[in-house]
Amino acid sequence: MRKVAVVWLTTVAMLLTSGLSLGLGTANATPSCVFTDYWTVGADTDPGSSGDPIRDVRAGRHDCFDRLVFDVHGSADTGFDVSYQSQVLAPGSGTPVPVAGDAALRVIVRSPAQGYPGTGTTEPLATQGEHFFPESALADWGALRSVRYAGSFEGQTTFAIGVREELPFRAFIWHDQNSGIHKVIVDIAYNQSSIN
Repeated sequence: MRKVAVVWLTTVAMLLTSGLSLGLGTANATPSCVFTDYWTVGADTDPGSSGDPIRDVRAGRHDCFDRLVFDVHGSADTGFDVSYQSQVLAPGSGTPVPVAGDAALRVIVRSPAQGYPGTGTTEPLATQGEHFFPESALADWGALRSVRYAGSFEGQTTFAIGVREELPFRAFIWHDQNSGIHKVIVDIAYNQSSIN
């Protein structure tokens, strides 16, 4: 039995190093983005909430999607509400927060922004309408076109996300056990779903 396992592993290793893939792909192959077919353009929500502050907003590019990460510093679970809107409105005032691109994605993180009263922080995360990244820097990204701060009100924070068009997305929360940070993650696919 052990000899059969060794022969099988040796054969798999030879196939992979020769450029064949057994369905896993190789480093030089075009990535398969079929997993994004199961993402949504409908609303996605997580009912949690936290008094811990949002302290950072980051963006990154991947093979099949652009990623936004909202860092919530603290141990309490947080929640989110993500949906496409005709326009994103600032919480409290209702002022429109325009974005670049042909679609506006509203991301509500159910945590206050850094600098909001009661968070134990004084420096604000951003001012209403502020861009986290220059729109010119996002112009050639696959999905993202702008990321703006709409405001923090009654313990939750709203972001206005400009998207190239209404593309599928997924949203989830990841708790980094080492740092204690809860990360609200929104991934936006580069392409429309091929299954309707």
